[in-house]
Amino acid sequence: MIQYKTKQITVFESALYETTTTVIESNEAIVLVDPNWLPEEISKIRAHIDQRIKNKQLYLVITHSDYDHIIGSGAFPEAIVIASESFKLNKDKQARLDEITVFDQMYYLTRVYEVSYPKVNIVIKENETHISLGDLACIFYLSPGHTDDGLFFYIKQLNILIVGDYLSNVEFPFITSSYNDYVKTINLMKEVTKKYHVALLIPGHGKVTTHYDERLDFSIWYLQMLSKQNNIETELKEKFIFYEGMKQAHQDNLRLAKGRDYLDD
Repeated sequence: MIQYKTKQITVFESALYETTTTVIESNEAIVLVDPNWLPEEISKIRAHIDQRIKNKQLYLVITHSDYDHIIGSGAFPEAIVIASESFKLNKDKQARLDEITVFDQMYYLTRVYEVSYPKVNIVIKENETHISLGDLACIFYLSPGHTDDGLFFYIKQLNILIVGDYLSNVEFPFITSSYNDYVKTINLMKEVTKKYHVALLIPGHGKVTTHYDERLDFSIWYLQMLSKQNNIETELKEKFIFYEGMKQAHQDNLRLAKGRDYLDD
């Protein structure tokens, strides 16, 4: 479904995990972010872009390498792909593709495009990388913590911040690479929101918001509670209606916050 729409911004929401796909339109470009999940959903996104592309350049931004965020990229082979250097150098590319295969096999899904790991054309190597995507002035930042290859970016003309799998209203922080990196990324996001006017924040899962301060404050609080190894399950159950489906992630977060660089099997 379409969760949010203006003349230049369309945010699609998948039936799975409230995962978002963002489409930004300007006079010269269309910027597509993390197309996902189901074949029918991706077909609708493809049709949406086909109706609007005309002579514009299509850019595809991949915020990180979790398989749900690359699963639809093959449907847009003409796009100029933007991702982090760590995404490009990922040694587990085949593992991500295998996860897609397992998912499609489990649910008997067929796709009309080739599933492949995106080949990156524009590589983001450092924070505050300024790139013009057509007539859109964008600033890219690295965002390790959720994964080690994440990025988020700000579009100046529209005052929007697209953050990948951070600052969600339906998920607490999911830390799969580094607790310390996650803390640094949240602090960086807070700095960016102070430096630039953010009229709209778009997460990778959940609803867009103009009240991003609340989500930043919650993430900071949650990370502090993890570091203290405090028992906050009651608070999480009250705040997140899907907590039972996510509670193992919370336990994994607690172990990472202890300073361990791996998870027990």
